[in-house]
Amino acid sequence: MFLTLVGISALVVGGVGVGNAVKGYMDRKTRTIATLKILGADGSVVFKTYFLQVLLMGLVAIAIGMVIGAFLPGVLAMFLPDTLPVKPDGGVYPLALVLSALYGLMITVAFTVWPLGKARDLPAVRLFRALVSPERRWPRFIYMATIFGAALVVVLLAVGMSDNRVLAAGFMIGAGVTLGILRGISWLIERGAAKAPRSKNALRRMAIANLHRPGAATGAVVLSLGLGLTLFASLALIEGNLEARLTEQVPDEAPAFFFLDIQRAQLPEFEATVDSVDGVEDLVTVPNLRGRVTMLNGVKAEDVEVNPEVRWVLRGDRGLSYMNELGNGSTVVDGEWWPADYSGGPEVSMGKEVADGLGLKIGDTITISVLGRDITATIRSLREIDWGTFGFNFVILFDPNTLKAAPHTYMATLKANGDAEVAAHRAITSKFPGVTAVRMKEVLSSVNTMMEQIGIAVRATAAVAIVAGILVLAGAIAAGFRQRVYESVILKVVGAVRSQILSAYMLEYALIGLITRLSPRARLPCRVAGG
Repeated sequence: MFLTLVGISALVVGGVGVGNAVKGYMDRKTRTIATLKILGADGSVVFKTYFLQVLLMGLVAIAIGMVIGAFLPGVLAMFLPDTLPVKPDGGVYPLALVLSALYGLMITVAFTVWPLGKARDLPAVRLFRALVSPERRWPRFIYMATIFGAALVVVLLAVGMSDNRVLAAGFMIGAGVTLGILRGISWLIERGAAKAPRSKNALRRMAIANLHRPGAATGAVVLSLGLGLTLFASLALIEGNLEARLTEQVPDEAPAFFFLDIQRAQLPEFEATVDSVDGVEDLVTVPNLRGRVTMLNGVKAEDVEVNPEVRWVLRGDRGLSYMNELGNGSTVVDGEWWPADYSGGPEVSMGKEVADGLGLKIGDTITISVLGRDITATIRSLREIDWGTFGFNFVILFDPNTLKAAPHTYMATLKANGDAEVAAHRAITSKFPGVTAVRMKEVLSSVNTMMEQIGIAVRATAAVAIVAGILVLAGAIAAGFRQRVYESVILKVVGAVRSQILSAYMLEYALIGLITRLSPRARLPCRVAGG
């Protein structure tokens, strides 16, 4: 999920970068287009000529990017041999490269048609005037439809090709809302600068005037900087939540041991042994069976269309249990729990998230093969499950009556610290050699080590989005380079020195950055690891 967010972040930031680049290029060509029209060039000829130019440049850039993208991962993998818990599978993936090329092509088309469409319909005199008084009129309908179509293809590809479509769609919507908010903020900055009192200091007056003058880079810089800040903050917060979830919350809540394969006849003696060890608390025992889901509402499981995120429930055997009382970590949110003296037909309680993914609700039936016998049970309740408690939580819980007589073993957890943990382990393993003891400290240590290793690779991947953002911001500033050179020459002619010009420009961008940083930013809808 995190890598999905990184990929879409890079896609969105890259799209803004392409837009800035195309806008800067077309701004530099405004005089040339106007001159061509004066000499008799038709609007369609101008559109086709420059559209082909930008498209060719885009195709060259895409080809370069595909080559780098094809071979760079393999090169980087050579420098990270021990970082990943699994060995990277190198090679060239044609489908991924074609998809990336299509992204680049559609983004190029979307951002090229807007300025070219306006330039096609404007007469030469208006194009010259646009250098000091930008034209606000929108392009004609056919160009707007082309822009919308190209953008829609990008969004549909990003969402459709994602493993988590809901997350990808929510993120894209959030990015769109963020762009709208930032565009509004840039408009407010320009309006505020235009109405601000004139400063007596020439440098401050020039910096503020540059925020709203014709051709100002305010909009491009606010979009690039604001979107970059929002995306990078989102990625950093999500990564921080993932790390905190494992390193801070889990060790405090997890039991000291999991015990497996406790035979029914051993259970009383097992409980008595645990009670005899000082410092041991919170012993929990539950029945343990295995079963395979074979049918949903009378339809074979393999024939039912389900959410890909919960299809694992239908693959192979699942852990099953039954309980008289609802354990910690589960809360009934729909339906009701069984009474203590329940003696009716087969019923189950399911995790709500899984039930929703399977398309099941209260009153539906699910057939499970347990020890070779198919049991069709009615869904009585749905539960919200908190897996972070590291206790016993089952997606499927049977009523306390149906599986009571079936052959099964028990599992147990307990909490202990220090000497009590060592004493409990020694007492139980020596008395019950057939019982498997899993020490949670060792498991959590392995998990934390793996997450640290994966975290290095994830942060390296996130750096792609960060580098893209830096390049986009640099491109937004560079888009007005020619205009700034022109201004600098005039200022030097009237007596300004380099330090004064540099100070004015630094103050201008500092104001843009500060206002963008302090402005409210849209929260992208991400639900990862509780954060």
